[in-house]
Amino acid sequence: YGHWVDQSLAQGYIPTELVKPDLRMEIEILGERVAARLQSEPPFDPQARRMRM
Repeated sequence: YGHWVDQSLAQGYIPTELVKPDLRMEIEILGERVAARLQSEPPFDPQARRMRM
């Protein structure tokens, strides 16, 4: 979980021929399939709305 961006994050491998903007897919986490999407830009809070510690 990315506390600064308030969303769950995961990393994985996707063959380049399948990559397209906002690709939607399912991934398996601890034996359960969950919806996921490719995020081509890094998660970022440009206005720094989240409190810094």
